[in-house]
Amino acid sequence: MEYADSHLHPAGTAYPGSESAALLSVCAAQFSDWDAISEMRGPRVARSYGVHPWYSESWGDGSIDRLREMLERDPEANIGEIGMDEAKGPSMVDQARCFEEQFMLASELGKTVSIHSVRAENYVLAAVKRNHKGCKAIVLHSFSAPSNYVKSFSKYDCYFSISPRILSKQAPVAKAILELIPKDRLLLETDSPDHGQEFVSADDFISKIAELMSMGAGELAKITLENAERIFR
Repeated sequence: MEYADSHLHPAGTAYPGSESAALLSVCAAQFSDWDAISEMRGPRVARSYGVHPWYSESWGDGSIDRLREMLERDPEANIGEIGMDEAKGPSMVDQARCFEEQFMLASELGKTVSIHSVRAENYVLAAVKRNHKGCKAIVLHSFSAPSNYVKSFSKYDCYFSISPRILSKQAPVAKAILELIPKDRLLLETDSPDHGQEFVSADDFISKIAELMSMGAGELAKITLENAERIFR
């Protein structure tokens, strides 16, 4: 079953079922990931460079120029993983500067951007309102926010990338979130190697999400692959 893994990291490209992935969207978390990602080539790989909120203290005065230069050297690449996290990481002031500068660059350059958000949905939503127009696409990584946020983010044509972590929620809660997401805005991801305890294999993950959505696993894989191809290629 071919599918797209819409978010994973360079250390996690081999996991049960990864050989069936037609697309692997590999995101950076910190500067030290960038060189490894730049060397990852091949028809399956989509590359993204960025600095995760947990590492935002490393973001300084010259960092945005460093990111711009990286994207000039690799013009097919996108920006990610960036974002905000109120549960973990440096001060929200440090996180905000790191996030906003990278998001504005994604908008300026017309890039797809992958966003991490933990207990920061209102802040991220405000940033999306400011920056969405220039971006090729906005991906909400490992989305599992309360279902009322689906409608709010859908107004700005965001994509909702679902990871195995949603399976840790009670089935009715997970089902309610999935049912609200427009089919043409749905993505699947493993976040490998940080895929969580609910992950067994890619096929198992896709099948469980498909069951919650009352659809076939093959149909879900096809739809989410088409969505990923549209924004990462």
